[in-house]
Amino acid sequence: MVNRRTALLTGLLAGLLAWGPGALAWFDWPTEWANVQIVAVNTTSTAASADGAAPDYDTSGAYGGQLTYIDTDDQGGTYYGIWGDGTYIYAASGPDGLRSYSADGSGNLTYIDTDDQGGTYYGIWGDGTYIYAACGAEGLRSYSADGSGNLTYIDTDDQGGTYYGVWGDGTYIYAACEADGLRSYSADVSGNLTYIDTDDQGGGYLNVWGDGTYIYAACNADGLRSYSADGSGNLTYIDTDDQGGNYFGVWGDGTYIYAACGADGLRSYSADVSGNLTYIDTDDQGEDYRGVWGDGTYIYAACGADGLRSYSADGSGNLTYIDTDDQGGTYYGIWGDGTYIYVVSFYSGVLSYSVGAVGTPPVGGTISSIALSVTPRVIVEKSPITGIAIDTVTLQWAPGETGGAWQTLYSWTGADLAFDGAEYAFGHDLVNHWTLPKDELYRLRLYIAGGVYENADLADDTTGDGTNGWRDQWIVLMKSHATERKPPRATWGW
Repeated sequence: MVNRRTALLTGLLAGLLAWGPGALAWFDWPTEWANVQIVAVNTTSTAASADGAAPDYDTSGAYGGQLTYIDTDDQGGTYYGIWGDGTYIYAASGPDGLRSYSADGSGNLTYIDTDDQGGTYYGIWGDGTYIYAACGAEGLRSYSADGSGNLTYIDTDDQGGTYYGVWGDGTYIYAACEADGLRSYSADVSGNLTYIDTDDQGGGYLNVWGDGTYIYAACNADGLRSYSADGSGNLTYIDTDDQGGNYFGVWGDGTYIYAACGADGLRSYSADVSGNLTYIDTDDQGEDYRGVWGDGTYIYAACGADGLRSYSADGSGNLTYIDTDDQGGTYYGIWGDGTYIYVVSFYSGVLSYSVGAVGTPPVGGTISSIALSVTPRVIVEKSPITGIAIDTVTLQWAPGETGGAWQTLYSWTGADLAFDGAEYAFGHDLVNHWTLPKDELYRLRLYIAGGVYENADLADDTTGDGTNGWRDQWIVLMKSHATERKPPRATWGW
């Protein structure tokens, strides 16, 4: 059951944080709320707004990175890796071989064909002409696909060991071969394979990707490694960085490199002009990060039993968690075509997703985009407060961006409003009060009765409609995830 109720209390917090001019309130987010995310909070002004006033909310721009599940196709067996050529999608399906799929204009999947030459198909990549599969103890295989997506096996080369990952730069093909290191290949005009070179720095090579200048290998418990290849495809080892854990997947956006590190989350790196690696950041939302890919705007991680996650990276390569969708199973590999994202789930087949926007910057207001992940500390400064006297604080909600009746969620009065001379502390377990669906926009507002705030009497009926003091309305997308957790009593400082 998704934790919808906790999400609302989160929304209240976000609204309070946005409250007031040059404001400064503090809050340390409880770690047990790490599964809750506020996508966007809109505050319309810094002054008290009239009862029922519509927010100044602009829908011309968007906050993105939100995941929407579309479809699944499962032909049985196990699925490890996925890649596509822009027309068809190919899945490395363990002992069941290589499978091909198409996706329609809505992202719905259609199975086309299977070819199984034996062994265990782990990794998949193609150069636009041929498709290459890393096939465990059976080596590297090459395929072609016709205009309908039907597969034709071409060739195999096996230099021993276990082939897990494969990638190429358009000239050479590189295979991550577990305990036997990194190998390079060429393919002729017919797709026949020629082995070139191996470099083995020890440990377990599980995946490989390159940026056109250097090649990067995810090496399990031995970290991330960088390589160069000369004009003949011969490999030269450059550098290793190991932040601990198990490096399973690697991908980059041309500026930064991202590693899926099992139980240690997603990591970001840079490489200098010589290919030397510098660790930047880690974000770990839990479970088992297996694969990583990005579309140039967002980064996506296949996270085992916790599903698919989306991230952004700032101009320094620091990571921000955005969203999770988990349809069950164990997510292993990931790839996208720029429109849809495709993941393979171990026993559950191929899944398709879209990524989209859920809220926009306001006109003339301020926006607070908060990804609640690993106990962030949010700080806002408020000018001195004098003459506070509050009798009741009421939290209300209404559906959508405009319209819809305001309804009371909860009121804090009496002992709930403890004033220590500097701040009011109030909170309540809202578990029995929030029953709205997730993934929808709602408006939230606080009603403050019988009080004074910064020398402005909020009880004054300035609108002539009998209302007391309403602080700003906040538009919040309630986004909550799989774990049902009961929120603790919280404290907000004003």
